[in-house]
Amino acid sequence: MKIMYTIGSLLLLGLKLQVYFLLKTLMGGIVLGIFPAFFGMFRILWRCIDEKDVHHVYLKKELKKFDKKEFIKMNIIGYIFAVFIYILVLNMYISRYFIQVNILHWFILLILILIISMGLYAVALFTKYDLPISQYIFQGFLCSIVGIFETIAIFLGFGIAIGISLAVPPIGFFLGIPLIILPHAWFSQATVARFERVFYKVQEDEDLT
Repeated sequence: MKIMYTIGSLLLLGLKLQVYFLLKTLMGGIVLGIFPAFFGMFRILWRCIDEKDVHHVYLKKELKKFDKKEFIKMNIIGYIFAVFIYILVLNMYISRYFIQVNILHWFILLILILIISMGLYAVALFTKYDLPISQYIFQGFLCSIVGIFETIAIFLGFGIAIGISLAVPPIGFFLGIPLIILPHAWFSQATVARFERVFYKVQEDEDLT
């Protein structure tokens, strides 16, 4: 009975998150709303995973919440990575169809994957810490190196979630966005926790010396 209740709560939360994402995006005029909606949904899923419970109250708080400084910061972080990703995708297209140098093409692809993973971890770090924008980018890079296996798991999770959403359209329509973001929230927690352990260990070693 408890398992059925938990599954029901998860499905209801997923449906609410889908609606939340659309509402939050529209509230920001789409262009300025899509990244705050993404950050907000990630924060809700992060807290539910962290506390190992489904809390619908977080959804209400996030929907009503508006902090101008935070809103601006989320958009800046989002669009910094969006611009880099756009430039790299454009360069990949040029490399593949015009320059046609395989080594260059694969190098650009590797950089693209790194930039995407840095952006994903920047979102996770934003959820937990209040840092300057440059620190989210730098520490996102460090997390990408420290959590390489979790990064691979996140990308695999994206692929599985997208595959399920496309194979079963009702799931994609009602639960698609939170289903795609879920592996990001799940695996990035482990990476951030490991990064914290490494950081604190380095700090302790420096203090001892």
